[in-house]
Amino acid sequence: MLQRAIESAKGCSRIDLIFLSSDDEEILSAGRALGVYSDYRRPPELSGDKASLVDTVIHALDWLAATGERYDIVVLLQPTSPLRSAEDVAAAMEKFLAMPDAQTLVSVHRMREHPFECLQGDSGNWGWLAQPAGPTSGRQDYPDSYYFVNGAIYIASVEFIRREHQFIETGAAMLHVMPQERGVDIDEPDQLQFAEWLLTKGDIYAE
Repeated sequence: MLQRAIESAKGCSRIDLIFLSSDDEEILSAGRALGVYSDYRRPPELSGDKASLVDTVIHALDWLAATGERYDIVVLLQPTSPLRSAEDVAAAMEKFLAMPDAQTLVSVHRMREHPFECLQGDSGNWGWLAQPAGPTSGRQDYPDSYYFVNGAIYIASVEFIRREHQFIETGAAMLHVMPQERGVDIDEPDQLQFAEWLLTKGDIYAE
């Protein structure tokens, strides 16, 4: 998964520096083998399950600044989205750079479970997550403006990250729409098996 993340970054000519943040020597060694090396090692207090992702990015930016390297934009590519392609990253970056006032961009895909068929609450006290403005006869009548933030690509200006301490500008972040298959986010073993199965299909990068 780490290799695929690095390769997707290498495939984007707009990215000036590929930077790996970890406290794990095995991961850092794997990064060096893939051509990504620095003296940086993430501190223990930012390496646990409860560590804030934004805090880890800001710490890395501070470390880079202390070495004389300053950047205006962060492209965050988490290894847990291994089906994201270099073309996805490049397209998202071009979209972001084409809008001079853009502060953030996030990758999304259309929701598998439509909100009109989802509910919130529990037995005896629940409601539909969303309801249509008028009657519908089936899913083909549902609007397509419902998306899932898949975590494959985050782009944000460094100024925004430092000011707002987040990666998504609520209501204003640009959306990069990806196919559902390439937005698979791996948190559990069965999701890894699903991703491996998709790769065996050999056509997940077809639009």
